[in-house]
Amino acid sequence: MPKKLPLYAAREMTSQHSAAVKVGLLTITPVVGDPILLCTDAAVRLSVDPLRYGLVSRGQTYDYLPMRVSLPGVNMNALPAAAIETDNVDPAVVAAVRSSINRAALDLETIFTTRPDEVVESWPGLEVVEATWDDDVASLKIGYPTLENIPLVRHRLTVNVSPALRNMG
Repeated sequence: MPKKLPLYAAREMTSQHSAAVKVGLLTITPVVGDPILLCTDAAVRLSVDPLRYGLVSRGQTYDYLPMRVSLPGVNMNALPAAAIETDNVDPAVVAAVRSSINRAALDLETIFTTRPDEVVESWPGLEVVEATWDDDVASLKIGYPTLENIPLVRHRLTVNVSPALRNMG
């Protein structure tokens, strides 16, 4: 079932003239280290030296990174998947991509610049499915882990672990 949008979000998206901009927020939480907070819009100048743009949402500062984000679609027969592409202009971009390959958790959210503390859509717990980069573009395909990729405990349902299995059959 499609997600229901708040009324203000539906009005902003369907109005002919709006001052609100839909912004994607990406939180990359590596296995070791601090989370990397990125956004798709340079709404506010965060600092002059060094020059940084981004925005503040729910008390967290998200750094602007020029990137294209394809949001997960609504497909009832498939898990949500998204794509992120950015120009490979900074070594920090490659470092962020490489750090996210080690099964980092990715949270993707959307907000409007007029209400930066209210999340419109959210996809928590995504993982990197594929990461590619060349001289021009770095791209990530992200999605939820499939059953084949989730490590299972061997012999999880045995009679020793679950004695109720003796009475079955």
